[in-house]
Amino acid sequence: MTILTQLLSQTAELQKHVEQGLPADDDERMEFINQLDAWLVQRGQLIEQLTDHTTDPSEFEIRDELVKRNAVFQENLHQLQNQIRRDLKQIQIKKETGRKYEQPYEGMTDGAFFDKRGV
Repeated sequence: MTILTQLLSQTAELQKHVEQGLPADDDERMEFINQLDAWLVQRGQLIEQLTDHTTDPSEFEIRDELVKRNAVFQENLHQLQNQIRRDLKQIQIKKETGRKYEQPYEGMTDGAFFDKRGV
């Protein structure tokens, strides 16, 4: 199996994994992200092993297919990344709202007197 075919199969597996979407459970979500990260590292190692000295016409077809799948995979990965960002932002808002509820008068300086003379 050539590096291109390994890379193509790895990209197909990653595509299936990303298309499943993020699980709702936090533990499953963390496992999903860790598995995705491990596969991306493996894929990166395969990409580093690629050479551009191909003369076999069948490898040109595999390369074209790989480029097409990679474009779709990158788009799905970008959507997944945006979903994670939205979730993190939503968590941050919930934490801020909870903190404001617990300490409603934090940061308020209304009614304070500041002397002009510095005494």
